[in-house]
Amino acid sequence: MKYDIVLGGVGGQGILLASQVIAQAAMNRGLKVMMAETHGMAQRGGSVISHVRLGDIYGALVPEGHADLVVGFEYMEAFRQLKFLAKGKKLIINAHRIKPVTLETYPELDFDLGDYDVLRLDASRIALNLGNPIVTNMVIVGAMSQFAQLPASQQEIKDAIRESVPSQFAEIDLKAFEEGVRAAQ
Repeated sequence: MKYDIVLGGVGGQGILLASQVIAQAAMNRGLKVMMAETHGMAQRGGSVISHVRLGDIYGALVPEGHADLVVGFEYMEAFRQLKFLAKGKKLIINAHRIKPVTLETYPELDFDLGDYDVLRLDASRIALNLGNPIVTNMVIVGAMSQFAQLPASQQEIKDAIRESVPSQFAEIDLKAFEEGVRAAQ
């Protein structure tokens, strides 16, 4: 069994924590896990990319065209990471748009997504409605657990959230996770 995930977004969106939660849930299940991340100018709103590989894998980077799941925490970043997704596999797109500082206006994006199973959601709005936009990442993790047939159960992912976040944030993160599950149903 092998399961490859690529998560892309912008610095500050909690992509690395989301990756850590998925990895922890898989390790708790006894799966081999490898991760790689890039976060160059993330402190200034730059791209953050995380590769999470689970199961029978022999390298940390997902080859282009082989991912089982690509997750865009930011709208444009979903399309930037699309090259990693295998045909017929799952794509999650958060509707939230963060204009790069290098552009005057946010570009219109028009991609044919007919070859993929796509879930579009506004995880950022869901998190804002919970009173804390920082939990967008856990909304997305909840949506991943419902939509993407991850090799870890929702309960195992909730346990990993409890292990991975400071105890004072566990309640809001778990609530955000549940809202993400509902959004993906």
